[in-house]
Amino acid sequence: MALRGLALFHRRSANVVDAGRLFVFGEKIGDICDGIAARNMQYVSIREGERQFLICNFHGLHIPDNKRDSIHRTKQSQNIITFLEGRKQRREEVILCGDFNLDSNTVAIQMLEAFGLRNLNREVGFPPTRTCLRGSKPSDAPDYVLVSRGLVAESLEIMSAVVSDHAPLSLVFS
Repeated sequence: MALRGLALFHRRSANVVDAGRLFVFGEKIGDICDGIAARNMQYVSIREGERQFLICNFHGLHIPDNKRDSIHRTKQSQNIITFLEGRKQRREEVILCGDFNLDSNTVAIQMLEAFGLRNLNREVGFPPTRTCLRGSKPSDAPDYVLVSRGLVAESLEIMSAVVSDHAPLSLVFS
C-alpha cells in the first residue's frame, strides 16, 4: 500500500485482516493548515497463528528545520492514540514506525510512550537514520520504531540501501 510518499510492504502470504489509512493532521490530501500539509498514517493488521499485529507507518508533520513540539504535533500524537485505543478490543500487538519529524524529548513522543508504547530508539540507542541524500544539513534521527509491551524486538537494523534521504529500517519481532 503506498500513499503520498509512504510505503508499507508485507509478504504476499501474510494473513491480512484489514488495512487502511488515518489522517492524523487534516482530513484529506491537499488540506493545508498554518502552511502545513495534511499527513496520514497507513496501517495493516496481520494475523500470525493466534496473534494479531497492527503495523502503522507514519510520516509526521514537516516544518523545515524544526523538530520541536507544536499544537499540531501533539494533536497528531493524540489522533494516533485515539485510533489505537479504538482497536484495543482486537488485542493486537502494535508497531508504530516512520519519520515522525520530532526530537526525542518532545511531549508528542512522550505522549506515545505514556500510552504504553516502548520507544525502541531509546532502548537500543538508535543512531541517525539519514543517508547521503540528506546533503550538508546536520544529521538527526527523526525516524522511530515504537512497539507495544508484549512485542519482542529480536533485531532492529538500519539498512544500507539508499532509497531516500532516510535509510530503510528492518525490525524482526515475535
